[in-house]
Amino acid sequence: LPLPSKQVVRAQPSQLPSGWHYLAPAPEGQRLVTLAQPAEFPRMLRRYLTDVDIREAEDAQKAAQLARTIQADAVILLDEQEAEAAEIARATADLLLPVITCSLPLERHLALAEGFTHCLMKPFTAEQLVATVKQVAPEARRILVVDDDPGVVRLIERSLTAHLPGLEVLTAYDGVEAIASLERQPDILLLDLLLPRANGLEVLRAVQNRQRQAADSQQGQGSKRGTIPVVAITAYGFEQDIAALGQGKVSLRRGRYYSATEVTQCLQALMRLLPARHFSADAEASPAPVQAPAG
Repeated sequence: LPLPSKQVVRAQPSQLPSGWHYLAPAPEGQRLVTLAQPAEFPRMLRRYLTDVDIREAEDAQKAAQLARTIQADAVILLDEQEAEAAEIARATADLLLPVITCSLPLERHLALAEGFTHCLMKPFTAEQLVATVKQVAPEARRILVVDDDPGVVRLIERSLTAHLPGLEVLTAYDGVEAIASLERQPDILLLDLLLPRANGLEVLRAVQNRQRQAADSQQGQGSKRGTIPVVAITAYGFEQDIAALGQGKVSLRRGRYYSATEVTQCLQALMRLLPARHFSADAEASPAPVQAPAG
């Protein structure tokens, strides 16, 4: 008979093959273990893996112990933590625990790659904040501050109001709200990169798209609105080595080998996630009609 959704059946100790270990029933939901440093990595995981319980450990040994204790479904690390990944895989070989490493670009990499005007590194002082605004947009009359931490937004708003009288401060707490606030035509943006609903890069692209559209519509006119500077608010500063982005990579390992069935199942799951790189034969034979431009 079909089981109710999300019900888990676990074998009793007497039913397990020799060499296997019985695990007590675990709480519902997937559980991941990662290392606490760099702190930005677990923060990013929690932003995007909202349905997963993510736990942090100080080092590889404690990560392996934690994975046993909470019956983790996997351990996930950055690819630069290769040595720690190997150590955890060896320590949990009897659990057949997957250990994933990936080259996920972090905030500091994204800021450098995407061309933000400047960067404010947390924590920053009121003097550093005001100096950055004066340097980037000395004639600014309206500023949009975007951060999902209300405390950070309040501190920035208070500092700007105290040191730059006459400056109108707009606020937003997620990416969608920030994009909507662009209608107010701010002169400068202070933008956190990791935001709910739409991340900082999506907000930046929305700014760039609006500027391109404005430039196209203003061709031949005497006045033209300048480029809106966007300052990244991040826990890291800009780095001068864009090579840190590297090539995208995801690796999966565990202490014992994967069977051919497990490998092909992983490949099937991966292929389902990859976007199609070609049109179907039907699509090629019957292209969508092209409408003539109006007028």
